[in-house]
Amino acid sequence: MRRVDDEFPEPVDAAAVWAAVSRNDVEFLRSAIVWISLNAEDYEPARLLCAALSSHDDEFVRGNAVL
Repeated sequence: MRRVDDEFPEPVDAAAVWAAVSRNDVEFLRSAIVWISLNAEDYEPARLLCAALSSHDDEFVRGNAVL
């Protein structure tokens, strides 16, 4: 079983996720939204990202955003 921590050994910050949103990096977003939601020190940026990604075209990004 693959773990999110295996994919992101270094912390992912909200700025990196917003940059991925702007370039529509689906592969990154699929896991990064889970990582930042579970590990962010400040919940507000994670909440804003989840809200923004809850209507994403990719079903996995969208699904992970609403978890």
